[in-house]
Amino acid sequence: MLAILAGAAPLAAQTRVDIGGFGGLSLPTNEAADLYNAGYTLGGTFRYHPEDWPLGLQFDGQYMTHVRDDRNQFDGGLDMYGGSVSAVFSLYPEVSSIVPYLLVGGGLFNLTAQNARQLPDSLVYGSQTKPAIVFGGGFEYRTWTSRLIPYIDLRMIGLFGSDPREGAYITITGGLKYVLGGKRPR
Repeated sequence: MLAILAGAAPLAAQTRVDIGGFGGLSLPTNEAADLYNAGYTLGGTFRYHPEDWPLGLQFDGQYMTHVRDDRNQFDGGLDMYGGSVSAVFSLYPEVSSIVPYLLVGGGLFNLTAQNARQLPDSLVYGSQTKPAIVFGGGFEYRTWTSRLIPYIDLRMIGLFGSDPREGAYITITGGLKYVLGGKRPR
């Protein structure tokens, strides 16, 4: 048992775990932009990042909401919630306090129409869960002394399907993360 604990201590020192929250703007694109206006997004993030490796794993959960555009005759707005798992590539983790990163992954998002109704010769817009690809990036500001770090993130969430609500949603968010373990960045 002592050997397991002794082996786990160096492993914990070699990894970094970040948890955080974010909020910001969500923009529908393509046909969804004809149905909904810009909205907002809120969420949380968890990142596991081995030290001395440029690649980490990030889990995100988020909620987005959009009010309907005047041209939208199908519903009163759109709520989306879901989660994603992404590979994260930190570009300069030990060189600078400003650390850019890129991410790519996949997830599932539930789309729920507010006050959904069916018009003649139209589709029913209710609730459905769709797979999505997620890619984007951002910047973190890390220092030796701080465990609480700010970040800015830009992502595109691409939903699969032929429903006009599907397509791409661009999110621009800002947030704070707390670094739980590992070496503090320089």
